[in-house]
Amino acid sequence: MVASAAKVEDEPQSDGALLLRDIAAIFTTPRGERINSSDLCDTLCALEDSPWGEWRGNKPISTRGVAQLLKPFGIKPIRDRAGSFYRMHDFDDAFARYLTAET
Repeated sequence: MVASAAKVEDEPQSDGALLLRDIAAIFTTPRGERINSSDLCDTLCALEDSPWGEWRGNKPISTRGVAQLLKPFGIKPIRDRAGSFYRMHDFDDAFARYLTAET
């Protein structure tokens, strides 16, 4: 079972919940109904006060790393001829379940 993102102020969030929080923030900016996997990684790494720019071994999180963290939430990238991407509405259930109004 995936840990809830609801937290007490001093309680650390899971990596997956933190990723959901940051993706929710990314989707608040106008960008259409989908985001390319590489663009998502680049945007995550550019966020201030986030761990994604120095994720594992001081390297930025990869598209594979994002996919692995999202897998427990039932969110998978979709592939087409242009590459892989995520649809905004695929996150709706995870956002509703694991993010509080404060996050």
